[in-house]
Amino acid sequence: MGRATSLSCALMTLVAWPAQASAHPGGTDRYGCHVESATGIRHCHNDSAGEAMSVTFGLESSAEASRSYWSDGKEQVGAHGGVYVQHDGTMFFGGGLSAYYSQLGGGSTTFIDIGLGIIWLAHADTALALRTAAGFKIPLFRLGAPHKYGYLKLAGFMELAADGVNAEPVGLHVGVGFNL
Repeated sequence: MGRATSLSCALMTLVAWPAQASAHPGGTDRYGCHVESATGIRHCHNDSAGEAMSVTFGLESSAEASRSYWSDGKEQVGAHGGVYVQHDGTMFFGGGLSAYYSQLGGGSTTFIDIGLGIIWLAHADTALALRTAAGFKIPLFRLGAPHKYGYLKLAGFMELAADGVNAEPVGLHVGVGFNL
C-alpha cells in the first residue's frame, strides 16, 4: 500500500505542476506585470508589496502649448498641455499649471510645471499620472505679440503613474512648444 500511495502522490504532483505553470497565458512586461484579458485589470506577479518606490531613467521629447494668465513682470503663472514621448515609447497626454519664476538673458525663463493626465505606457496599458518638470524655456522666435513665441524647453522630469508598478520614470526632457 505504501508504494501505491507514493506512486499516486508522485503522479498527481507531475500532473498538477505543469497545470500550475501553464495557468498564466501570455507574457509579462519587464516589471512582471500584465493586463488580465478576462477582467482588464493589471496585476503583477512579482511581490512588490511594501517595496520602496524605485525610479527608471528616461529621455523624453515633447510638443506642447502654453499660455500665461497672470504676470507681475517677473513671475508668471499659466497653463500648459501637450504630448510627451519617452525613449521607450511611453506617452503622457495631459496638462496643468506652469510657474515661470525667473527671467534670464535673452527672454529665457526658469519654470516649474505640474500636470495631471493620462499616460500610455510602453507595455500597452494606460494609467492616470502626475507629472512634474523643472528647467528652462528658451524663446526661438516671436509670434507677433511679445508674450506669443515658440520655445525650446530643457528640463528634468518625474512622473508618478498609478499603474501598480513601483518604477517611476525620471529623466531629461527636450521639447518644443508655443506660448499663445
